[in-house]
Amino acid sequence: MIWLTWRQQRFEAALAGLLLGAGVAILVITRQAIIADFDALGIPSCLRGLSDANTCASAYQAFKDNFGAQETLLAALTYLPVLVGVVLAASIAVEMEQGTYHLSWAQSVTRGRWTLIRLGLPILFGLVVTGCIAGVTSWWMQPANEAQGPLRPGTFDVQGILPPAYMLLAFAITAAAGVILRRTVPAVGLGIAAGAGIHLAVQTWLRPNYVSPLSNVWTTGPAPYGPQDWVVQGGAGASGYVYVDPAGGQYSIEQVQSICGQVVDAQSKDLWSSCLQSHHLGELVKWQPPGRFWEFQAIESILVIGIAVALIVLSSWWLRSRTV
Repeated sequence: MIWLTWRQQRFEAALAGLLLGAGVAILVITRQAIIADFDALGIPSCLRGLSDANTCASAYQAFKDNFGAQETLLAALTYLPVLVGVVLAASIAVEMEQGTYHLSWAQSVTRGRWTLIRLGLPILFGLVVTGCIAGVTSWWMQPANEAQGPLRPGTFDVQGILPPAYMLLAFAITAAAGVILRRTVPAVGLGIAAGAGIHLAVQTWLRPNYVSPLSNVWTTGPAPYGPQDWVVQGGAGASGYVYVDPAGGQYSIEQVQSICGQVVDAQSKDLWSSCLQSHHLGELVKWQPPGRFWEFQAIESILVIGIAVALIVLSSWWLRSRTV
């Protein structure tokens, strides 16, 4: 039974291995460029407190701009575990659609043993593959983590224990759909769409609030957060701003602009700051510190794995009790 399962998964295993090998090669090559940029900008000195604040601020911004060229690669790595999980579960959907599982059940293989091997072996292989992916990407991201912090969306998703967790989720969704629907294409489509959709929803709405973020009312001077912090509300370059007065009343950017005008150049920026101070208004900024990386990893992994385990249990029950 184990040998048969391996033969049925040879293509998927080869494809997963090929993806892993290509990904590792790309990461090894690009990491050298990242480290060269990291050293050339003098960021190690900034991290040790040996450079002045203005120089370091410029260095961090330059590194952020240069590292932006890797965003496409990060986006691909983010959803690679989902693809691995779907590919590994696809053969189960194929077997259910074609009805070849009847051959095993008609012989000496019990439903329970068949279910354990057909679900367990691909999961084990997928965990090994995505564990390797997570290890390599965590090593690759180390310079960027030091300069920008590990919690930013994109970088957070390709490190730690999240890649295996999302692989398991995509596998569970695809396998459950294949077992219940007995159609390969809908099962694969649902696995990709639901796996990526759940990831995006968690990243956008749940992750910023796993733990209450630190906050500050920023009126003038240096930003209250550091370059390694993940700013979840406000801050430079934010898409939306909230301003508060001493009584706790909140104002939108449009309301504040009606009072203080708009910032269009350096002079208007100075006038803007003076206006905010005269009206006792400050920008509400919230951020998550980098020290919460493993706490956030654990929270999200428990959530994702919990959904995956529930779907795997459903698949096992359906195979043993409902499938004929």
